[in-house]
Amino acid sequence: MVSDPRPFKTNAHEKSISNTDYIPVIISDGSYSYGGNQGWFSNDKWLSMDYKIRNYGCGTVAVSDLFLYWAIKNPSYNTKETELAINNGRINKEDYLNYVRRMHKRYTRTSMWIGVLGPKLASAISSYNKRHDIKYKASWKWRLSYEDMLEIINEMLENDIPVIFSVGPNTPNLWGKMKVNIYTAERDDNDNSDDNVNRENLNYLHQYTGVKTVSGHYMTITGIINDYEYGRTIICVSSWGKKYYIDYDEYRYYIDNYGGTYTSSLIYIR
Repeated sequence: MVSDPRPFKTNAHEKSISNTDYIPVIISDGSYSYGGNQGWFSNDKWLSMDYKIRNYGCGTVAVSDLFLYWAIKNPSYNTKETELAINNGRINKEDYLNYVRRMHKRYTRTSMWIGVLGPKLASAISSYNKRHDIKYKASWKWRLSYEDMLEIINEMLENDIPVIFSVGPNTPNLWGKMKVNIYTAERDDNDNSDDNVNRENLNYLHQYTGVKTVSGHYMTITGIINDYEYGRTIICVSSWGKKYYIDYDEYRYYIDNYGGTYTSSLIYIR
């Protein structure tokens, strides 16, 4: 029997949104981002709108990207607001920044220190949808079990809806230092060879390498990988304009031991 040369291809099942580029914003070097990046906003003037979005606006960016995703895949959802960003089917960085500023002013109103709480983000989505006669309803889920959260993630991805979720602060110790690992792919997703994967150093996330840790942060789930070989579930996320990966078990361990189901949860859209 010949062994499978690509085990992490055949022993894993992936479910994702239909637009695998998510929100491709054209940045200064001509390359494309994977969603928006709050770090594009200026940090120069304290208390300014840009300062608030840069430092506390991850939720505002996530919501803004969601509306753009709907507009890109369904022209009937392209509103006067999303048209600020989308120009002839393309999204330039400066247009994107102006669009997010509008969404901040009209819907999310990002605050210093706390950003936007989950229920307020859900309310912002509902307000936008009501204004533009978009069918979806949004709610912040307060107490999701391991299985219930996974079920909602799968349901929303199946319906081609990106999932806005949070790694909340340490709770009740808001000044705690525990965080969740996020990973990047060692191998280029568009590269069909395995030449750039060092198999001798693969851990249970095999082609993934830890690059950051996060807490108190919203991100958007765009896909989910069920890794049958290693018995892991990996969620694909958009954050800071890039694609990252989170081990779902590590995320839930954080919720159970350092965070909480009230602040580390998701917006259910249906």
